[in-house]
Amino acid sequence: MKSPINATKSAWGQANHLPTAAKIKLFQQAGWDEVRLKAGRNAKGVYHADSRKSIKQQYSCHVAGGYANIAGTWNLEGWRPTRTKTWVYQVQHHQCNWKTANNR
Repeated sequence: MKSPINATKSAWGQANHLPTAAKIKLFQQAGWDEVRLKAGRNAKGVYHADSRKSIKQQYSCHVAGGYANIAGTWNLEGWRPTRTKTWVYQVQHHQCNWKTANNR
């Protein structure tokens, strides 16, 4: 997958994006399903968003930092490496757009 998946919160999403377990669960389940559907599938029927583990990691990072709007633009890029350390590591630097598997 060469082009990024760009996700933007609706006004409803912004109003409901709170750091509570229930709201995070909503974004991690229903929100992720919406991103997957909107991104579409490849010729083999695989959702583009599911093509790389890193895409879900980037999405989760944006969800966690999104209520404070510290995680940057929600561009989910398939070329980014899968994190070996938690994506929380150095989030202030990478803003969910890391360049290597274990640091910025």
